[in-house]
Amino acid sequence: FLTRAGLRAETVHGNFFPAGAEHLAKRQANHASLFHQVPSAYQTLDLQCDDFALIFAYPWPGEHHYLQEVFRVFAAEHALLLMFLGPYEIELFRKVPD
Repeated sequence: FLTRAGLRAETVHGNFFPAGAEHLAKRQANHASLFHQVPSAYQTLDLQCDDFALIFAYPWPGEHHYLQEVFRVFAAEHALLLMFLGPYEIELFRKVPD
């Protein structure tokens, strides 16, 4: 679709979590994303979370609230978080000023 529309987009595979995001997880949480070693997408691009207007995430089961919290803290105002939660479920969030 993007090519036909004359648009270019770069897709990067990497960890969504910025450095320091681990402290936002609840202490008793056993989030899979905290234990796997996937390189940071931000280092690959030399950018930070708040440099993006749109972030797409595919959270592990039970981690969508944690991703929302990370997005709330680290994303730029008015940025969008698009999460794939299952075959028939996606959610879109916009960060608004406090």
